[in-house]
Order: sequence, then C-alpha cells, then structure tokens
Amino acid sequence: KDARRLGGDFTVEENAKRLLRFFLFERDTLRAIAGWSMGTPEFEVKVEFGRHIYWHADAGMKIRTRLTELRTAEETTDKFQSDEIAEFFAELIYSESPAHFVAALYSVLLPAMKLAYVEHSAHTDQVADAPTIRMIKQLLVDYDEMIAWGKVAIEAYVQGGYEEASLHKWQYH
Repeated sequence: KDARRLGGDFTVEENAKRLLRFFLFERDTLRAIAGWSMGTPEFEVKVEFGRHIYWHADAGMKIRTRLTELRTAEETTDKFQSDEIAEFFAELIYSESPAHFVAALYSVLLPAMKLAYVEHSAHTDQVADAPTIRMIKQLLVDYDEMIAWGKVAIEAYVQGGYEEASLHKWQYH
C-alpha cells in the first residue's frame, strides 16, 4: 500500500516561495562561512569550513535547479532578497569570535534549517512534489554531519578556553 498522500499544504506558488527562501539561506550561509574562514585561525575548522561551503553550494544549486523545474526564472532566484534573512546574517557575520560564529551557525541556524526542510517535506505534496522531497532527503545527510561536527567543535572551543556561557548567550541572541 502506498502511504503517500496526494495533495499537500502548499500551492505550487507557495512551494516555490519557500524554496526561494531556502535558496537564499543556503547562499548566504556559504558566504558567511567563506568570510569567517579567512579570520579563523584553527586549521581544523578551516578544513571543515571548506567542506561545508561546498555542501551549501551544492544544496543551493539543487534548490536552484528545482526552482527552475517549478518554472521560476533563474533571474528571479538569483535576485531574490529578504530583509529578515539579511538581518539575521548581518548579526551572524559579526560574531565576536570564530567560536561564537560556530556556536551560532551549527547550534542555531543549521538545526533550524534542518527542521524547516523536514517540515517542508512533510507538508508538501507527497506525489507531485516527490523531486523536492528527494532533494531534501539528500541535503539532510549533509546537515546531520555538519550539525554533529558543530557540536564537537563547540566542545573543543570550550575546552580550549572559551566561556560556555558566552557562547550560549550568543546562541540565544
């Protein structure tokens, strides 16, 4: 028996609007990581940043391709902006230290994005939007690995002398 349901909670237009936001988050995330990689002294963190930049670029390209399949013009995708998303990234990139950036990115942003992807998959049309669901399943593999790495990196920063309370305060902010 096929457990998928026909029909979802989003129109095609709403689905595309949500995917545009996902695309913008992926693009801005890779840009933020790229910017912080230059000022991060820890070699091990730089190496992971490089890998994660690739994964976010790959995610962005997959979403961009899916938007094209949903008949969203590439120009619309590339020019899409959101004041709320821009405000969030303005705060993120001005983190006090690499440890604060890692704490915000891997304990706040990426878990929130993962949840948004999971919820989107659950509420979109399980039959007609199967390509989006498949794409999100692929992205979540990388998200799980990045979030797990982030937890270990934050622990290492704390063991290395960063105040855990300061990192938690920044995460809350």
